Amino acid sequence: EPDVDLALPAATRQRYQGALHEVEAEDENAVTTCFTAAYGRSPVRSGSFLRTANGLRRFSPAEILRLLGFSPDFRLPEELPRSVAWRLVGNSLSLEPVRRLLATVPTLVC
Repeated sequence: EPDVDLALPAATRQRYQGALHEVEAEDENAVTTCFTAAYGRSPVRSGSFLRTANGLRRFSPAEILRLLGFSPDFRLPEELPRSVAWRLVGNSLSLEPVRRLLATVPTLVC
């Protein structure tokens, strides 16, 4: 069952038509824009929206974490409000590029 709290209201979609970045849920090659700490507050330039059979919706914080390469076992505290979770994950990094970058740093010899 879809999370209705993630649904983007039709009025918001209409108001920002052409400025929203949308990706298809069924498109395994879809590329999202960068998610920022403003995701959930600002509909533009803060991240992509997912187009589903039920309409356009925001990504959940957990979905964004998976897109950024976090382990499926990683969880934010359940009591954390979604708005705060979006701010935290929006300020995060994609882990795979960080892993690759750190792999090029020689170990320090003390």
